[in-house]
Amino acid sequence: MITRSVFSVVVLAAFLVAASPASAQETPDYVPDGVEAGAEGKKLGWHPMLKASLTLAFSDNQKVVGVDEGSSYNTGLIINGGLEFLSEGGHLWTNSLKWQLNYTQTPVIDKFYKSLDQFDFNSAYLYKIPSIKWLGPYASFVLKTSVFPGDAVKAVDTDVTRVGLDGVEATEVGVKAKSNIRLTDSFAPATLRESAGVFADILARKTIEIQARAGAGLWETYVQEGYSVASDEPGLLKLQKMQDSVQAGGEIQLNGKGVIKKQINWGFKAEMMYPFYNNADTELEGSELINYEFEGLLGTKLADWASLDYSLKAYKYPLIVDDWQISNALLLTLTASVL
Repeated sequence: MITRSVFSVVVLAAFLVAASPASAQETPDYVPDGVEAGAEGKKLGWHPMLKASLTLAFSDNQKVVGVDEGSSYNTGLIINGGLEFLSEGGHLWTNSLKWQLNYTQTPVIDKFYKSLDQFDFNSAYLYKIPSIKWLGPYASFVLKTSVFPGDAVKAVDTDVTRVGLDGVEATEVGVKAKSNIRLTDSFAPATLRESAGVFADILARKTIEIQARAGAGLWETYVQEGYSVASDEPGLLKLQKMQDSVQAGGEIQLNGKGVIKKQINWGFKAEMMYPFYNNADTELEGSELINYEFEGLLGTKLADWASLDYSLKAYKYPLIVDDWQISNALLLTLTASVL
């Protein structure tokens, strides 16, 4: 027990020290479905799960000072799937799929446009050493992408400048307001991650689970000629072409989830990847290349089929966009269990 405690403290301290450059940044989704089961309480065999959720948000303003008049709508779909296999001898294979899709309409842009499209698939094998059940090796595969094309939609006529990887600019003048300005194609950017290393269960209870992982990983990103937003001013949008990349380096990850009195769910994920190798054409070097990923969720059950959820996400992938990508949402979620 002393050895386990010392190991857990060392891993946690190493993660916090390594992630310190991001501590001043805002941090961001992780929906802990079925957290009440807990790792220690699960039966041997297969455990499938599939849930479909509808998210809704609405607001309306009339003659409110400082706010555009009219109605705002936000509607979306969340698909959560999982397949887990637990066998004798400490073998655990977990698979999870999450797709979150949102569309928004505002008084300024009075048509529905895509505001969120995140598709995540995770598969991991963990072996819990029989004599040290809280410790063992792991191997994992992750796919992160967007299912539908990504567009920018502006409220006014806009000049759009596209900058290539060679620095050459091409400008399209007077793109009509509310037109779709293409940024990315379907399933782009797509990032594949293969990782292997050692995990440690810091806590594994029916109501709370915290796990740390440390290892090495290979990340491949395919952008399919996509563009990111370099600058955005009224009437002027500047887009920067992205590039494919391969990175190899060390990873540290901390995951947690839990439930409080069967009514409140919480979850978080924090990950850092330091690439020792990359094939991108970039002037970034050393710590400037570190990839960060933070996700958090706090939700309360209103009924068996409804919950109010707040999620916060923050990512920094310097070889895709050298800036923090931050999103947060407060959503009423209506869920139907398929499995």
